[in-house]
Amino acid sequence: MKITKPIGEFSDHGAQLHAVHSLVQCLSEWTAGYNHQIDLAIDEDMTGSWDLDPIESTFREFGFADLAENLAFITTIAAFLESLFMQCLPALEPRFKEAYQEDHARFQRYRDAIPSFWDPAKPTKNGDKIVRRITDILEASGLVRFMIPDFPRVLDAVFRYRNQMIHNGYEWDREERQRFARTIQDEGWSKWFSVSTIDKAPWYFTTTGTFRRVCLELCDRAVLAFAGLAKGDWDHYRSNYER
Repeated sequence: MKITKPIGEFSDHGAQLHAVHSLVQCLSEWTAGYNHQIDLAIDEDMTGSWDLDPIESTFREFGFADLAENLAFITTIAAFLESLFMQCLPALEPRFKEAYQEDHARFQRYRDAIPSFWDPAKPTKNGDKIVRRITDILEASGLVRFMIPDFPRVLDAVFRYRNQMIHNGYEWDREERQRFARTIQDEGWSKWFSVSTIDKAPWYFTTTGTFRRVCLELCDRAVLAFAGLAKGDWDHYRSNYER
């Protein structure tokens, strides 16, 4: 995808996005290397030793390597998105020409302080999280239509998984594992996360290829949408998303 130039005085999110894609490619190649190690371990074992320890050891090592890759992926995606929305949304305030959703709770709270409406650091209600604040701004301004379908759920999954991985490491406490497994079921995220088990109980969680693709599409589409909203540069957005 061709990325536009920086949005006005913003950071160069186009170049940052290129770096994100480059990292994802490197991580994919790294994982392919571990898959090759597993194949070699199986081939060696099939020579006749029938000692499963090397295979089990390689699979266990690969599992943690997979977690390391997932941690690198999700923290990179979350950091990029948080920076993007924190910087770009407030800059839209003087450019916004459309109608606000006047019955939305966020507009009701900040109708007399519109710059605060556009600031994701400002809560809609006490205790809400960054995902809720970003979503409220986009919904109350009507601009959520320029994001990917199912935007709130995808963004929520990104930050919830990021928080778990950052705070709990690779092997979470049993209660945290069970809680996140329930969250996957309750939120309908089963196509986005894989669950590895031990003794039939959740052990660790990794992202699926489907989720990674939708995360990258979220990043790609948001960057192009902000280029259109802030600079009027809609060419790349339309060529990719309005066919």
